[in-house]
Amino acid sequence: MSGEERKLRIHVLHCGSMLVSEKVPSGGGVSLKNAMHGVFDGASKRVELPVSAYLIEHPQGLVLVDTGWSREISPEGVYDPAAVRKQLPAHLAAFYRPWVEKGATALEQLAGELNIEAVIADPSAASFLECIRRHGRFRAVPAKNDVIDGIRRVSDA
Repeated sequence: MSGEERKLRIHVLHCGSMLVSEKVPSGGGVSLKNAMHGVFDGASKRVELPVSAYLIEHPQGLVLVDTGWSREISPEGVYDPAAVRKQLPAHLAAFYRPWVEKGATALEQLAGELNIEAVIADPSAASFLECIRRHGRFRAVPAKNDVIDGIRRVSDA
């Protein structure tokens, strides 16, 4: 294997945005105090932050870290308070004010126009599998996970 083939590559996928209190990125972080600012601050006191997912190309395969916002958070590609409240608890919906543009979810970017038969994911990624199912474009299939059987065999020994 050449040195080029063994390199890691990291792809940053921008998968939406959110408006948060200006206190969050300026060193205040996410705290109860800043959450209160985030809920009650007007648009002039909020800043837009990108929401990203990371695709890592590794010699042994691909790894997707996070998936950004799902299409359900903003079905029409703009901030939709009613849709957000269906996906997030009320206090988080008010704090984040998220949206994702059409075609910008991680799934939409990675799939493009490919004819994908199924998305196979570890059963422990239940929320990801459910997101795929709700998206409606792909069939979601839990991967066969032999780890559980291996653990059982070791614990029975």
